[in-house]
Amino acid sequence: MNFISKIALAGLTMTALQAQAALPANTVTPVSAVASSSHFTVSADNLINNSGLNGDLHGGNWSDMWIKEGTYPVDTTAQLTFDLGQQYNLGSALVWQYNSDIDYNRGLKDFYIQVSNDGVNFTTVGDLRTLTRSNGGDIAAQVVDFSASARYVRFDILTNYDQQWPWVGLSEVKFVAAVPEPSSYAMLGLGLAALGVVARRRKSA
Repeated sequence: MNFISKIALAGLTMTALQAQAALPANTVTPVSAVASSSHFTVSADNLINNSGLNGDLHGGNWSDMWIKEGTYPVDTTAQLTFDLGQQYNLGSALVWQYNSDIDYNRGLKDFYIQVSNDGVNFTTVGDLRTLTRSNGGDIAAQVVDFSASARYVRFDILTNYDQQWPWVGLSEVKFVAAVPEPSSYAMLGLGLAALGVVARRRKSA
């Protein structure tokens, strides 16, 4: 392999590593996802299994996405419930919009975020949320900020981008755990130091 080829290969390797490391280190991938309905084989599992993701970008293959079953009279409402496996202090959701060129208007538009720690009793967090419609290509996640301590997160879906049709879809969903402020680490350090002093005094006594 000549020098130029080695440089090109090194560049490709660096690009691949950067793509793989694009998501925040504190990203939380749900352990399960349940939809109130799914269209054929494009189930809610596709929202959490990284299918269609390349680094932080999602492609346009419809089979890598979730879509709600079409119902008539037209009903665009649906629910997606994510189990994170344990309780987290959450700061945001990363939501990749429905990205198939079959019809970008099937993408989720308006929804509420609800949270729970028992998977039964859910509380709505914040106001109505709205996602931007996809225009195709490889797309990045839309960041939906919210603050909650929860194990379960539910998207209570109201509308898509073309309410004359009943299908609603998404490509991928992950969550981001809140990172404590530096002052929180400082307070923790002071607390541990104080405990150490007390322990040493008791030992001396």
